[in-house]
Amino acid sequence: MKKIVTVLFSCLLAGIVNASDAMEETPAELLATQRATANELISETSNKVVMTVSGMYCPNCAAGVGDEVKKLDFVIADTVKVDSERALLVVDLKTSGKVDEAALADAVRNAGYQPVRCFRYADGKVNEKMVAKH
Repeated sequence: MKKIVTVLFSCLLAGIVNASDAMEETPAELLATQRATANELISETSNKVVMTVSGMYCPNCAAGVGDEVKKLDFVIADTVKVDSERALLVVDLKTSGKVDEAALADAVRNAGYQPVRCFRYADGKVNEKMVAKH
């Protein structure tokens, strides 16, 4: 938690993000936006996983998350996208259905942030799952 506060404070000081920008949407509105985006990106034919990330407020924050996730062997590194505005991580998988969600969540935590929800296509629909906290 200390690292998240430090990163946000650093971003505020550097003028990368201001406090009002970080809180433009209510939590319910942000979640609705995240769900809609996940449903747009994930389809039956895609090998994408979308994860929501708490505490990721600026491009520098997003870059740190992306760098950690790109190290995972089941992720296609050059397709990792991190959207700090919507607090979303989008990854393409090398093999259909083969994802270690715990390793993905740990990579986000290693960057200093908290993974919240994971969206994947399974059983004919996009499924949403809360990520276990550590």
